[in-house]
Amino acid sequence: MGLKAHVTAGDVLLLTPRNFVGRLIAKITFGKVNHAAIVFDANSVFETDGDQLKADFAPIEKYEGRSMYIIRAGYIRDNLSKVQRLCKFYSGSPYSYWDIVTNATFFFLTRQIRSKVVGLFGSKKYMVCSELISRILYEATGNKVWKDFEGTTPEDMRDIALKNPLEHTIKSYEGQQ
Repeated sequence: MGLKAHVTAGDVLLLTPRNFVGRLIAKITFGKVNHAAIVFDANSVFETDGDQLKADFAPIEKYEGRSMYIIRAGYIRDNLSKVQRLCKFYSGSPYSYWDIVTNATFFFLTRQIRSKVVGLFGSKKYMVCSELISRILYEATGNKVWKDFEGTTPEDMRDIALKNPLEHTIKSYEGQQ
């Protein structure tokens, strides 16, 4: 059974590292995950990454065989059309290596303080994966747990889901190569 059988539109995917850059991101953020994406529909995900240098849609098969955490929340599914509209709106947004530098520089600060610092030095026009997905979730649902999206790391997203178990389910998915 593949990934498609385990996810539904609106699920947030937090991927575990599989290469040097991914392991470096996870190490800097003291985490287990290094990338975030959101399931757009049965066949595609929305993400931004350093390879594409912009936010865009990718086939869900891109993540087949990968290990990850899947975050599911009713309030996201209830606002799925808004989430999808915002994914389309942010499609083409440029990737931010600068925000990676500022996140790495201020990694030791708490998420809320880091968010303010990265917001000062970074650019809301340019976002890394977890900032963009958090921003979409906040703008679509109004859920305040995603409000401080600037400076949010994939590990911060995992922590948010774990700290709010009444709103989020989080499950581990072990991809098979």
